Amino acid sequence: MNNKILAEIKEKYTNPPVAEVIDGINYALIDLKNLEWLIEQAQRSLYLEEREKEIIDINQHETQYRQELESINMELNQQNKRYREALDIMLYHADNEEIIRDVYETFVGKVEERQE
Repeated sequence: MNNKILAEIKEKYTNPPVAEVIDGINYALIDLKNLEWLIEQAQRSLYLEEREKEIIDINQHETQYRQELESINMELNQQNKRYREALDIMLYHADNEEIIRDVYETFVGKVEERQE
């Protein structure tokens, strides 16, 4: 919006001379170019307000999506931590097959018997 044009319109139409009174309503003459410009600015303002609302909506969805991703990431980090702990135990007791089987079953699931 051009502030100079707005200032000129404001100065020109603040307390304009009344051209006619109809049914108690004061009517003043106005330059149609000024009226068209004001309408264009109002339309532009409405358009920008709509875009602003859309951006706010997008930002809210993005924030929610990021929170969901952070939650999933935390869950996966906890799961990875448990697996690392299991691997540490298994490595420490590498010579004890029973402990390795117990740890594996605890963290992964039942161990199927090998068919030899």
